[in-house]
Amino acid sequence: MVQQAISTEEIKPITKKYHIALHPEKFPTKDSFNLGFITSWFKKKGRSNLYTLQEIFELCSEGSCIIPSHIEPNDEGTNYRFISSKLMFMDVDDDDMQTDPEQVLNQLSEVCAGLFFTSSHGIKGNRYRLVFVLDDYVREESIYKAIFSVLADELEAIGVKVDRQVNSPLQRMRTSTKGYIISNLNATYSVSRATELIERKSKEQMKDRAKKFERIIDNEYKIYSFEELKIRAEKIGYVEDINEWLKLGYSLKSYIQEGYIDDIEGFEIFTILCGGNDESVFWNNLKANNITIGSFIKASNDAGFLADYKYYHAIGDTVNKLDVKRVRFEKYIPSDYAKLLLMEEKNILVKSPTGSGKTHSFITAAKELAETLRKEERTHYFIFAVPTIAICDQVANDQNILSVRGETENTKSSLKTVLTEEDGKIFLRVDLSDTFNDSIYHKLSDYSYEGKRVVVCTYDMAEAVYSMLEKIQPFSSFSLIVDEYHQFTTAYGYRKKLLKVLVL
Repeated sequence: MVQQAISTEEIKPITKKYHIALHPEKFPTKDSFNLGFITSWFKKKGRSNLYTLQEIFELCSEGSCIIPSHIEPNDEGTNYRFISSKLMFMDVDDDDMQTDPEQVLNQLSEVCAGLFFTSSHGIKGNRYRLVFVLDDYVREESIYKAIFSVLADELEAIGVKVDRQVNSPLQRMRTSTKGYIISNLNATYSVSRATELIERKSKEQMKDRAKKFERIIDNEYKIYSFEELKIRAEKIGYVEDINEWLKLGYSLKSYIQEGYIDDIEGFEIFTILCGGNDESVFWNNLKANNITIGSFIKASNDAGFLADYKYYHAIGDTVNKLDVKRVRFEKYIPSDYAKLLLMEEKNILVKSPTGSGKTHSFITAAKELAETLRKEERTHYFIFAVPTIAICDQVANDQNILSVRGETENTKSSLKTVLTEEDGKIFLRVDLSDTFNDSIYHKLSDYSYEGKRVVVCTYDMAEAVYSMLEKIQPFSSFSLIVDEYHQFTTAYGYRKKLLKVLVL
């Protein structure tokens, strides 16, 4: 039975229409839904048509399959492409029935048009999709996904957990016959506001990275080894207080996320705090938050670790141990081996003789990995940083990739990146508000749109390239490959400022 909650103000006919792509058949059950067959149809014949919101809600209660966007197939009929969208559907799987759908709509009455129930509703708790109308067209998939993430954050803040995986404007959605609720057909969600939040979050992340790097440069940020953390945990011992126990768990998870220890090492440390109890399920569900390793360090110091500090270092190794692996190759480093190293997603130092093909191997590996990830609809960039303009030009020419060089006469007028010194600290300033109109930003944007994900730049441009790519494809992931790394010691005297802004 169709459920409707329409206010008196909304009884007036609302004729505004929105693009959706609609499969001609109905799929009332999961068994009748053949995703391969449906996808093939959209690739060959899928074109969008205009419908009112009322019509869309009705279609969503008839077991239809829709794509909530304006799409069209390519000329060969082998795929379909995204043109634009003003609709965003958020999938809520509330198995524990923590939310009441109608109350959720009441909370979201200014921004959410309504919802329709999915086939699992009532069987696996509350299962429904919230329908949002954007107040402006979105024409890039990456921007759509970024707005989706912002909206998901806001929903989770009021206790509504959404499936973040269902975030593509090209998602094929099977609806059900379990009805819908209309809340406010005039409600819209602000694209400009979401964009501001995205930019703010990006800037905050950049500031956090810059501060962390400055602490490392100034030797203010101590990195704790697994061995030391384990001894500190033994000093803390079994933690009875649940809040303190949780705090220390979050602290360790944050250190794992920062990359200083791995999850297995973190769990080994955590088990000491559990007094031998098996808390593996809890640990696996624990996520990093804003509680840093500092909380763990303070707890161990309070427990008396400082009293043993000299003794600990007297009996322990004073030299950081590196996991060194020696591999012999006949002449050149194979790109397949370089690919394995890049897939490690760790900080790795590669030392090999001049002429062993490091540059070619790692860029070839990066191209292959980037293409594989692109096919999986994951955006990952590889930034190859080199010390000089001459090397940058040479690598770009030899490897057929885009180069972004440091400030020259050609770039000074277009890209506003400057090194400034404040209170004895070095900062790289990039005015992103103007980069939309400069040639370098557009070259990067066009390059990215073509599906290319490997860029070479000079040391001083690494942060600027990262900033612009994050602007072009929000919430992408990145790998930084630094060529001529020995320059961090041999050339530090005269390249100090440039090396300080190369955030690793």
